[in-house]
Amino acid sequence: MDQNLRNMIDMSRTAGADNRLVQAGGGNTSVKTDGESLMYVKASGTSLAEMQEGQGYRKVDVQQCRAMLDDDKLQTMEPVPREQEVARRLKECCVDDNPGRPSVETSLHALLGHCVLHTHPSVVNGLLCAENGQETLQQLFGDLAPPYLYVPYVDPGYPLAVRLAREIDEFKAQYGEVPEVTFLENHGLFASAEGPKEALELTRWVFRSIESKWQERASERDIRSLPPSGTKMRTIRQICAGMRKEYADLWDKPVLVQFSENKPVKTFLMQPDAEELLQANSLMPDQVVYCKKMPIWLDQCVQRENCVQAIRETIRAAEDGESTPRCLVADGLGLFAAAPEPGSVKAAMATMEATLETLSVASCFGGPRGMSDDAVAYIREWEVEKFRQKLVAAGGGRGALAGKVAVCVAAGGEMGRHVAMRLAREGMHVVSADIQADKARATARAIEEADLPGEAFPVRVDVRSEEEVEKLFDWIITHVGGLDLLVNCAVAPAPGSLLECPSSDWMRSIDMDVTGCFLLARDAARTMKRQGSGGSIINIAQVGSVQHSGQYRCWSPLAAIESQLSRQWSEELKQYNIRINGICVGEEPAPGSSNAQATQGETQDQKGIAEDLAQTVAFLASPTGRRITGQSLHLCAKG
Repeated sequence: MDQNLRNMIDMSRTAGADNRLVQAGGGNTSVKTDGESLMYVKASGTSLAEMQEGQGYRKVDVQQCRAMLDDDKLQTMEPVPREQEVARRLKECCVDDNPGRPSVETSLHALLGHCVLHTHPSVVNGLLCAENGQETLQQLFGDLAPPYLYVPYVDPGYPLAVRLAREIDEFKAQYGEVPEVTFLENHGLFASAEGPKEALELTRWVFRSIESKWQERASERDIRSLPPSGTKMRTIRQICAGMRKEYADLWDKPVLVQFSENKPVKTFLMQPDAEELLQANSLMPDQVVYCKKMPIWLDQCVQRENCVQAIRETIRAAEDGESTPRCLVADGLGLFAAAPEPGSVKAAMATMEATLETLSVASCFGGPRGMSDDAVAYIREWEVEKFRQKLVAAGGGRGALAGKVAVCVAAGGEMGRHVAMRLAREGMHVVSADIQADKARATARAIEEADLPGEAFPVRVDVRSEEEVEKLFDWIITHVGGLDLLVNCAVAPAPGSLLECPSSDWMRSIDMDVTGCFLLARDAARTMKRQGSGGSIINIAQVGSVQHSGQYRCWSPLAAIESQLSRQWSEELKQYNIRINGICVGEEPAPGSSNAQATQGETQDQKGIAEDLAQTVAFLASPTGRRITGQSLHLCAKG
């Protein structure tokens, strides 16, 4: 690999791993090569953290990129057709066959030094988005040699590159070199250096210098104390339930919700004027792209038991079509983000965390200065940003289950893995839960490697523990917002007859098959009831629930309890549109769960019945099975 390319990949992945420097698909990098005639540059909308050989960058002709900035015809075109033409010409500048298109700021990179790192650092943007930011920048960096370049806000893309070309030409005429540090108002930072280490260190030095000044100013201000967190999780559950329901209605599709109380969020909530700070216009282009607007503010007075309706009304009051805010700040509690796809909700969360930190900094330097209405409107119509949103949202399924959330318990076993992968193939986002964390991760990795439309989230859980089951559902709520389907594949068959079965095996079976079933169904039903949108619970039993099993004669009657539980619980849950069913599998209890410490490999029969089981689960969870509840279906081992 070309050392220049290696340098860019290393620099990109290092910067991309820090959400305080870049968020979602923001920021970009470049390194020139072949005597500075060619340049590696990040591909538009891709993640810096995920760049690797052959992915996430393009190789372009430097002179051809620069020449675009002198094209009078381009400069006089209307914005929408111009940006489409710029994107087309940038692809013509490529001299490789990699996927993707060059960053929209490629021509700007061509103007600067050998190695360029462009970031959107939250703390740096605190000054670039502050009323008194420029004077503080002068205090901190006024003695730089060569001096820094400060550029007032310009619409990103081609207009910014044209403006920078003029500014850099004037800078070179005065100082004989290009600027090493360039501040873009309400946008971010460019660091230009001879190598990736120097560019990274320059970026971090600017960040640390501003952060130190901010902390000095912040220490002189009063802060709000956060309320005690005694009922915090109960409130989070209510808010997530309300957001999932309301945003699903707005967008007419399933929705994911994430919650954060990370340091930038807590710091913002401690600002004495936190609610007032959110009245500013959006601060940066990325915020418009991934979050749409400033977040909705939720007062503590509506954070009470049964507050779902109040949350829905708050969201409706902020509704603005495609520009409806994707984030909500609950006073004293934390930040919530909602979106239909995992990539979109992650991007909204990362961008808004950085935005809240930017607001906290700006509040110490004269308050925030948002983008103009015209600048925001430009971003909303910018073809490049629509392209970036499309990349972030890519990968969703299209079936009836697509976008919904399932938790598959004992997903590390044979049966559970087949079920989890089938649900992900249907487009569901699957929480892969297992008592063995490595097996949960293996199933999640299999889903990822199969490039299925649904995303997988591995979690460890011991279903025999009430505390662990509660933590499982709390994790689900804070990371994806709620639940639409529970599939419980956990079994622990006690071997032998009545005369032979050890009491320890018997008690273990009771804990796993009965108590675990109860704990999972109870917490899943509570979650679904809060959401008000129904759901499905499916318990995977063994053949002992309908007939005696020779190898597990003592355990067989115990397994029948799961079928009876489904029948009884279905009557209680009907009123909430929650369905609960069982599936009985095979002639003998297959070692289908790592909770049962299965070690045998798949036989052909086991694989076949596992695939049939997965298909049956998908059927029961789908709208086609909406009238089936309180039933136990029997799958024979041999067809």
